[in-house]
Amino acid sequence: MEELENKYSVELIGGDTFRSPVIVLSITVGGEARNPITRAGANSGDNLYITGSIGGSKMGYYALKKGIDTPIKRYHLRPEIRCNEGVLLNKKYRITSMLDISDGLLIDSHHLSEESKKRLDIDASKIPICPECRNFAKEHSIDLMETVLTSGEEFELLFTSPDEIDEDFVHLIGKVSKGKGVFVDGKKTPPRGYRHFSR
Repeated sequence: MEELENKYSVELIGGDTFRSPVIVLSITVGGEARNPITRAGANSGDNLYITGSIGGSKMGYYALKKGIDTPIKRYHLRPEIRCNEGVLLNKKYRITSMLDISDGLLIDSHHLSEESKKRLDIDASKIPICPECRNFAKEHSIDLMETVLTSGEEFELLFTSPDEIDEDFVHLIGKVSKGKGVFVDGKKTPPRGYRHFSR
């Protein structure tokens, strides 16, 4: 907690304490945004971008559950939060909509599509996949693309902009157009990923 306080300039002030037979960490973070970027601002013709690489969190969780000793576990245990990158992008470029993909690329793309009332087209070949994921998926017979599309707890930023963004941590994965829904390689794709209130 101290490490996170220092890294993100936040202060741990305590609060919810109770007795429990298991460890429960319930954290509430409060803040204020002067010019918030919402999910609702994507425009037809915008580019669809994502930061970092994805897939590692779900594969790391798989490794933890199966007791597999691999560095890929770090993606699930210590995810990177893109605070500084979000601020930099907002300062340098015209960002029209943004959210993190904590529930998975596919389901969060649907959130952005619904809020902006636009169609999103994603090119699967352009999705940045974590460096170790391809080999790990092959070794353990995991469906790589399904994992990448639905892996939650990633915290990478999915966002739209009319600008051509040239940053080494940003990847162009698609386009925004009139219409609705999310299409992967031209095929309309239903939302899949983490659902907070499903059984």
